Amino acid sequence: MTKPLLAILLLLPLSVSAGELDGKAIISEKELVAVWLVNGYRFQEGEVHSSFISDRAFMRGKNGEVFYGETDYSIQGSRFKYDYIVERKVIRRGDSVDAFSLDRQTLVLTQTHPGLDFGATQVQCEVFSTHEDYWEQLENIRKQKQKEADDAAKRNKI
Repeated sequence: MTKPLLAILLLLPLSVSAGELDGKAIISEKELVAVWLVNGYRFQEGEVHSSFISDRAFMRGKNGEVFYGETDYSIQGSRFKYDYIVERKVIRRGDSVDAFSLDRQTLVLTQTHPGLDFGATQVQCEVFSTHEDYWEQLENIRKQKQKEADDAAKRNKI
């Protein structure tokens, strides 16, 4: 009797369906190598979509060189969508460039950045039960950061 029951238990999936998080989102803010980053992740249709707030843009010089320059803060979305796995205690998303693991109880997000000097980072996240609340909070953060930048620019003499 126990052998058939054990066989059935072994066949059950160890993770929960990825789509169970659809409609939820998280936002993290962190300082990383003297740059403040705000990242957001939305769960929809079984995938995770990322957005971020940035005041950086690629610029091209006269001689073709490429460099970052400061611009107004904007909310930018990644064109990539990723699969994720929902486990009992963590949510994982991985790829060769940027993998993350979110502790479902503490909401601490651990990100790895292969090939970059700063390795793995950990940051506290805030969870949102609707995408509308998520977008509203991202916009509030963007406005706050832009106001701080505008206030600092007022001291410029040229």
